Amino acid sequence: QIDKGIAKNKALLDNIFALFVSICNKAPVFIVGKPGCSKSLSVQLIIKSMRGYLSNNSLFKDLPKVIVNSYQGSMGSTSEGVENVFKKARKVIQEINKEERDNNISMIYFDEMGLAEYSPNNPLKVIHAELEYDQNEGDKKVAFVGISNYELDASKMNRGLFISIPDPDEDDMKNTALTIGRSYNERLADYYRLFFENLGKIYFEYKQYLKEMHCLDGKEDFHGNRDFYHLVKNAGINLSKKINNNEVINEEALRNIILDAIERNFSGIEFRINEHEKITSLEVIKSKYNQIDPNFYVCREYNVTQRIKDNIFDLNSRYLLIIANQSISTYLLSPILSETNKKYSLLFGSEFEEDHKSEEYISKILNKVQLYMEQGNILILNNLESVYPNLYDLFNQNFTVIGNKNYSRLAVGSSTNTFAYVNKNFRCIVNDEINNIDNEEPPFLNRFEKHIL
Repeated sequence: QIDKGIAKNKALLDNIFALFVSICNKAPVFIVGKPGCSKSLSVQLIIKSMRGYLSNNSLFKDLPKVIVNSYQGSMGSTSEGVENVFKKARKVIQEINKEERDNNISMIYFDEMGLAEYSPNNPLKVIHAELEYDQNEGDKKVAFVGISNYELDASKMNRGLFISIPDPDEDDMKNTALTIGRSYNERLADYYRLFFENLGKIYFEYKQYLKEMHCLDGKEDFHGNRDFYHLVKNAGINLSKKINNNEVINEEALRNIILDAIERNFSGIEFRINEHEKITSLEVIKSKYNQIDPNFYVCREYNVTQRIKDNIFDLNSRYLLIIANQSISTYLLSPILSETNKKYSLLFGSEFEEDHKSEEYISKILNKVQLYMEQGNILILNNLESVYPNLYDLFNQNFTVIGNKNYSRLAVGSSTNTFAYVNKNFRCIVNDEINNIDNEEPPFLNRFEKHIL
């Protein structure tokens, strides 16, 4: 079951195939790749599909049901927390009647293993023993899926199937853009085939520019595949709306659709050309499209206020990352949010460094966030860097749907993961200091629509 806006590209198909085979055989599998290469998505699709006799697909009806035991890795993860999820997974299968055990697979889904790898608590040291044959045989045998944005220690990856996802080439990008377009309207996407393929072409060329010019300054992965997917989604949705409203679709209309999509998804950073000059990411990617269409206007300025409003009113869009001087960012945001007539709340992090190392403090903040998620208003987060890794599943918006309601996994404490209800009207805005943005990790940045105020 694949939702609209999801492309069945090579990375997704490879991931799903490897996961399916590994889970059915209870062989540990590690999937490593940059943000946006369908790691989490492929796991979610497998989980949704493999429901035993309750599955919608006839193939999966004759296969075991997957019982998921999730663990969200974070900087606060501990070895006790990792051991507990293994104990829980084994207990689940042992409590099932012996006649039914073959019809169920208990699976551990370890998300963000890379974050746990960098934890000062060294929580992954217990993985070696847990995945060894003597620990993981017979009734103790469970399936294991670990995903990470960073390459893990070889001694861990050697204990299972290791899949490394390479960067897509230009043809992959064109095909992905076209497939996303087809998921909304197949006939429309085929008619405007060149329109969608050009989106893949300019993104590929933009990434080549970043590799060549900014591989040493840490800005190469500021924008990633998620930004590209949402570029295509925004363009596809806006094109469909115009067609449905019987509006005239000429070359100027297509340019405006692409302009809106680019400004929504590829702002947020400036590149230094020399000592005196800077160029924005928008100028770079707009110039790439200008090479295809010389009448496409390239300018530095754009209506950032309108783009922020567009994001807030678009409930299918990513959450916002506002890059500004934190001392004034709230004052700049307030009038914009007031115009939307939506309620908003502010959550400020502590100024005391020891608080950010405290598990109790992080748990208190997460409990507050959970309340705001349920209310369905706008939540603005400030100075909560120690908490953000615990919210990666929320920021990802790859929700678990139960009874037509969205639930997200929060890493509360060192050993506890909880599923929290997310109101469909909930929107999150993260404020980040403009002088700190270069230090942020790509997995964090790629989850947001980014704008400089």
